[in-house]
This record gives sequence, C-alpha cells and structure tokens, in this order.
Amino acid sequence: MRRTRSSPAEALLGRDDSAGLEVVATAFADADPDHADWIYTAVDDVFVLCTDEPDAALRECEALKKNAAEATRRGAERLADALAPVD
Repeated sequence: MRRTRSSPAEALLGRDDSAGLEVVATAFADADPDHADWIYTAVDDVFVLCTDEPDAALRECEALKKNAAEATRRGAERLADALAPVD
C-alpha cells in the first residue's frame, strides 16, 4: 500500500511516471525560492526518505533535458541536480 502524499509535487513525483516528473520539472524551472524548497522536500520525501530508486527518475530527467520546451529542460536540470547522489 502506498502512503498518502502530502504535497502536489510529492504526489506527482510519487506517480513514478514521466508525466508527473515533467509537470514538476516545468514548475521547478521558474520556482521562487519558497516553492523550490517545497519541490526539494518532495524529491527528498519520494526518492530519499522512502528509499525509492532515483535512477529511473534521473534517466527521465536526461530525456526531459532534450524536450523542446525550454522551461522543462531547465527544470529537469534542477531536478537531476536534486536527485544526484551526494558523495
């Protein structure tokens, strides 16, 4: 059973599909610092705290960076940075 997601970004990322990731990436592109913090928290909650595998999301971010929509490309870059493992 999946747990209830607490924010729209968390719910979209928790869908585990490219559509949810694309919506969050597009929003992330122009997010102000407060909204960006919420997105970073959602990334942590979905991919770090819940131990979901971020590799698939990283691959999808790479695909989104080739998207024709400039905002989606920028947001995918931010998402990829947030998903990248910390050494």
